[in-house]
Amino acid sequence: MTAEGFTGGDPTKLNRTGYSKGQVVAANAAGTLTALPIDTDGKVLTLDSPATLGVDWQPGGGGGGGVTSVFGRFGNVTAQAADYSVAQITGAAPAASPTFTGTATFAKTVKTPVVLSAAVANIATNAALGDAFRVTLGAATPYVLKAPTNPTDGQMAIWELGQDGTGNRALTLETGVAGGFEFGSSLTSITLSTAAGAIDVLGARYVASKNRWLVLAFQPGF
Repeated sequence: MTAEGFTGGDPTKLNRTGYSKGQVVAANAAGTLTALPIDTDGKVLTLDSPATLGVDWQPGGGGGGGVTSVFGRFGNVTAQAADYSVAQITGAAPAASPTFTGTATFAKTVKTPVVLSAAVANIATNAALGDAFRVTLGAATPYVLKAPTNPTDGQMAIWELGQDGTGNRALTLETGVAGGFEFGSSLTSITLSTAAGAIDVLGARYVASKNRWLVLAFQPGF
């Protein structure tokens, strides 16, 4: 191995056995070639160059190790398969519950999974689980869609209310209670389709100042 364009240092040590394991040979601000033992606790490797850089770090023995922080000064820090988990990067939001304080732009569609609700007489909806809910009504008992729990101010939600193979199942919304549903002046009630296998769609928005889910739309007969 040869070295060109350096001042000072010891070029005779630029070979595969000249330095200890874990050392990086680098020039300092004065151009002096020195060894930086990054495999020692407390040492810091700083990359200060406008050029495209690629750095791969692994602790001695190849057994893996934690990285407390990563700073990309001139470009992006790109994760490779199995390099690290989100929890090992300081300041990263947990994957299960990220919080955005500014505007978040997504290049592709954000998909909301449909939450299935049990077809019991009093149908419960946990608004913390999603924004789209589906229930198939399959008994003769009248159903009540209860006040959804754990809502967020401004949350929009849709319910798919399906009839089973028999049809003619009835449902009402829980109104007049804290966190319940509220109708407006034009849409004052809902009546489900009666045909077997029919689907009706209900849409509502939660307004914290009223502590109510305002019924915005109801489309029957799909």
